[in-house]
Amino acid sequence: MRDVRMVPAYKYLRSRVLGPLAVASVLTGPFQGAGSARAADPAAGQDRVLVLEQKAVGVPGQEADRVLEQRIVLDANGKRLVLHLFQSEVRTEKADAEGSPKAPAAPRILDRRVILRLDHEPPEIYEVWDGEKTFRRTIGDLNQLQEDRDRQEALELRHLRSRPAKEQEEYLRDNHVRRDGKRIVSVAKVGNATFLGRPCEEVKVFENDREVIHAWVTRDVPGAKSFFHLYRRLGAFSKEVLDRVEEIEGLPLKAEITVVTAAPAYRISAECLSLTTEIVPSSVFDLPSAYQEKREELDPFVICPGPGCGKKFERDQYGAKFPINNVSILFCSKTCFKRWDEERDKEFKRKNKAEREKKEK
Repeated sequence: MRDVRMVPAYKYLRSRVLGPLAVASVLTGPFQGAGSARAADPAAGQDRVLVLEQKAVGVPGQEADRVLEQRIVLDANGKRLVLHLFQSEVRTEKADAEGSPKAPAAPRILDRRVILRLDHEPPEIYEVWDGEKTFRRTIGDLNQLQEDRDRQEALELRHLRSRPAKEQEEYLRDNHVRRDGKRIVSVAKVGNATFLGRPCEEVKVFENDREVIHAWVTRDVPGAKSFFHLYRRLGAFSKEVLDRVEEIEGLPLKAEITVVTAAPAYRISAECLSLTTEIVPSSVFDLPSAYQEKREELDPFVICPGPGCGKKFERDQYGAKFPINNVSILFCSKTCFKRWDEERDKEFKRKNKAEREKKEK
């Protein structure tokens, strides 16, 4: 199990949560603005947008099986997006024990908004808390997450050579890693289904035999086009996966994805509940000018995470570092890093063994 306990909390959550949240929001992809009863007027500060209500499971920072409600507002070019994250679970109306009329659904409570601006260079993501009028900004290409993954897998493959043959095979199988480091990607179109009254094609994408995308895609939405180009800058998938999925055309109304980075892989699923087009002010994609930015302040001192160490040292006087999720874990010495890495390998083995035993039951 990859140890992230010593990564500064804000930076770790920013890289692990923002990327996947953006991914969950674009599971329903871009569209082109055809078929509206009323045209938007850019000169008047208006945009025609696609508005999607969806339920999502596996949202980072929540219980793995908790079903949450999200609202997505997406511009016609797929370059600007606002994701509304609600604290309440998907709302349902319930009848009482005596069968009296159903009580109204619980109101939604907005937790925060996430604004994705791929029209900026470099791209920007804003987390916005309207209640306290603050925001946090992330600038740059989140594909750094995949670069960290590449480095980590290369390091693990080098260490693998010193392990017994049986352990090597277990690691390669359980982590879907090839001995030569290559990633073999396949795309399978496996069936058809209907969602929201629209015909969909069921598509699965595999990376080294691990299913990373399972989507139900429709071409029945006016102007629907390939949405996977959005992922290229969100760090959710490897370059090898991205190169293959660009051939998939349409709008996914339901999707399940496995996000594989340097952190442990995890699964997100989302299903569209409704899909409408609206005319909205262009300002919905902008940061309110009066909001204050939350800034991170790093402690100039770091505590070494090496097993049994705990030494406090100045941040710029580290002896070794390990990059993960756009940040680095710092160690007071190479010896501490080696011990930490050995413990990490042991935890990998324990976790993989437990998963195998669970599957065998």
